[in-house]
Amino acid sequence: MMHTHTSKKRQIQYRYYTCLNATRTSYDRCPLPNVPAGELERLVLDQLRHILKTPEIVARAISQVQTAD
Repeated sequence: MMHTHTSKKRQIQYRYYTCLNATRTSYDRCPLPNVPAGELERLVLDQLRHILKTPEIVARAISQVQTAD
């Protein structure tokens, strides 16, 4: 999916994510509809907050970063 936007009368801007196939070929080839950007971004941030509140996951990520150096 890619981020895009449209505006109505140059006053209101609508941000959303759309399927790459829609932009390259046709909307008929997309398994997912357009998704409002705010909703998708809120879901991603909620998941990140949940992950960052889990000490085991944070410790594992730190360990992986340290071994990658």
